[in-house]
Amino acid sequence: MTVEPDEVKSIVLATLADLTAIPADQIPETAQLIRDLRLDGDDFSLVFVPSVEKALNVKTDPLGWEEVYTVQQAIDFLRAAVGRLR
Repeated sequence: MTVEPDEVKSIVLATLADLTAIPADQIPETAQLIRDLRLDGDDFSLVFVPSVEKALNVKTDPLGWEEVYTVQQAIDFLRAAVGRLR
């Protein structure tokens, strides 16, 4: 199954909503994952990343996540990964 780039945003927001108990429609794309959404390092690397990778059927470079701080950056990073599968 190939995920369209436009679906990435909804998958990221739904995953964050599950992890933070903040409704997806209330998570701004400018929110910082750790500071604003209070994801700790383990939640981010052990739960969020594997969850979105599975939902998108994509594997990302772990080092690439080191430059991801905001929701929008996560969306962009994952859209690029999905785009490489095409």
